[in-house]
Amino acid sequence: MKVFIHYEEPAAESLRQTLKITLPKKWETGPCSNLMDTFVKNYNAKHPENALTASQLRIETEMREVVPPAATVCERIHDRADLYV
Repeated sequence: MKVFIHYEEPAAESLRQTLKITLPKKWETGPCSNLMDTFVKNYNAKHPENALTASQLRIETEMREVVPPAATVCERIHDRADLYV
């Protein structure tokens, strides 16, 4: 399973980022918070001047539905989904 996580910073185009993640099999039955944690870690490494905090963000589907952090990945997210922070 692969997902694309997009962060579209409204104030500065240079701070926007898209991360493609190929999920390990065990993540498919794990919480969606794993996706946010991975994205934030990657984003903060590239943009230390605009560090994000996972607990202050949320993931939304392409239909702008909020994905709860405790939700199981395979129940809420489909393969090749576009997700938004």
